[in-house]
Amino acid sequence: MDKYSYASDSDLESANKAFKEQVSGQVRRATAELKKLEQLLSAGIVDRRVLTEFRDAVNRVRATSWNVECSLESTQKGEPMAATLLQERVRLATQLNAQLAPDLHAEGAQIDSPTLQKLKASVDSLSQELSTFL
Repeated sequence: MDKYSYASDSDLESANKAFKEQVSGQVRRATAELKKLEQLLSAGIVDRRVLTEFRDAVNRVRATSWNVECSLESTQKGEPMAATLLQERVRLATQLNAQLAPDLHAEGAQIDSPTLQKLKASVDSLSQELSTFL
């Protein structure tokens, strides 16, 4: 190959496969470490600032992995990305709603009235939007 030659398609496929395997392996190792860390965190002996930084980092990784997963799923299904994202958001909202309802009645649960009013306004608005589709 001279300096103006490009990699062949098979070279690119091999490189992509190797990269995919490397990333997948790293994700598997990180998942295992996170499971171990969850057990350690349950003890509650951790600096609050470090915990906040950790939660922020995990949220960024979670959001990125969610976007990648949705992109892969929409490509696989041949659907627009917006449809896949909407389906996932509806699933998550349904799950959160089911978890939130009993939490409101849990012993010792306290939440201020303005926050509940904002939640109610948001739920009411969503309810009106949903009624146009049902």
